[in-house]
Amino acid sequence: MAKLMKSSTVEGGNMGLQEAMLLAHDAHTAFEEAIRRNWIDHTIAEAALVLALFESSAYPNHSPGRATDALSRLDGLIRTLSLTTIDTHDHEVSLFSPNTVPMVLCDSTLDDYALRERKCGCFPPDSRDPPDHYATRPYTLPWDPAWNADEVRQEEIRRLCWASLTLVSEYVARCEAFNEDAPHFYLCDPANFGLLFPGEVIDRMSPAFRATDSLSPKESVWALYCRSMLLWNFCNRFRHPSQAEERAENAHEAFLEAQAIEDALNTHRCNLDTTLIYNTREYIHNTRMLVALAFRSFHGLENSKTAPGPVFKRKQAEDWLFYEDQVIRRVNTLVHQLGTPAAYQLTRRPYRVNWFINQLAICLVLWTHDPSLDDALKLAKSILIPIDVLNALWPCHAIQDSCAGLRQQLIEACTTRGIDPPPFAPSYTVPNYVRQ
Repeated sequence: MAKLMKSSTVEGGNMGLQEAMLLAHDAHTAFEEAIRRNWIDHTIAEAALVLALFESSAYPNHSPGRATDALSRLDGLIRTLSLTTIDTHDHEVSLFSPNTVPMVLCDSTLDDYALRERKCGCFPPDSRDPPDHYATRPYTLPWDPAWNADEVRQEEIRRLCWASLTLVSEYVARCEAFNEDAPHFYLCDPANFGLLFPGEVIDRMSPAFRATDSLSPKESVWALYCRSMLLWNFCNRFRHPSQAEERAENAHEAFLEAQAIEDALNTHRCNLDTTLIYNTREYIHNTRMLVALAFRSFHGLENSKTAPGPVFKRKQAEDWLFYEDQVIRRVNTLVHQLGTPAAYQLTRRPYRVNWFINQLAICLVLWTHDPSLDDALKLAKSILIPIDVLNALWPCHAIQDSCAGLRQQLIEACTTRGIDPPPFAPSYTVPNYVRQ
């Protein structure tokens, strides 16, 4: 995977890609042999995670079938080994009953005023590296050097499971955007989790989360991200018929949990991990649209499905477009900095193209449901820029063919609305730095 990440057309190039694919072939062979001999433990699941990430990435032999199989194998191993329930007996772990909203109660003893007065303590006031809201900041979760081997292994398993949920959730989001049926993943059911959040073991001992006016360890940036994923996966059931009373109650509780996650996220002034914070906000936005869909169904306002994707009110669509526009504007500034470390989010992320494709597909879905929503087409044009750049950095016929179909839909939609269409050839949006 590391070799693939360093083998874009501006770095390792075709030779690097060939080496990466050879290493992946050897890894698949060793993995299958371990499975055949029943050498199964959490390290095999870790290998499955890396292979699933590789197969989800843009590379010459990528195919949707290979990606699905790799994710299903990963999901099955985690289920077989019961890795998501290793903390069930920890008195501070969040547990969720089947068919109930995954709500996390942090501190019920605080009144409304105390809740509003809480502060982000991720960075101390005298920090040498203060928050910078105008720069993209990555963050690596720490490890406690005092941990013994068992404690390290436990935290490895936690991070393995939450990272796997990230991959699976992104895949399910792609299926929803393209109106495809997603496999039923074990990881998508919050009731299957009895697991502390990434870094929670450290956070609950940290001064940043122990002050009377601080956030809870379950409101760290990483914890909020994981909570948003669990909530969104639960709310996907609102797309399908169910008893009206059950749907209405769940929708109300999901609305409250989404608000609680957003309130805690807004308290963070640290910009600790820019990408993670953006992704959390996106899950919150998407959850609210699913909640609105559930309420509309309960009140008999559900529209017949004449086009792919969910049906939203215009205000919800406009809110989503506004938020996504902020994200894409920030990404597009990196397109002109591809030779710098700041652009590693593009030049060393072969798996990132899938997220942009999902966003483009959602824009087209929104416009299909409301052809007067010109901002959806304008945002789609902006999203094409990083897609074209990523396709130039990581050539992959399967992904490029999918993008070509979406590009043609966007051209036709823009023409219908009298909006300048995007360039017919993707190369026109690719900087000279990549073309050379």
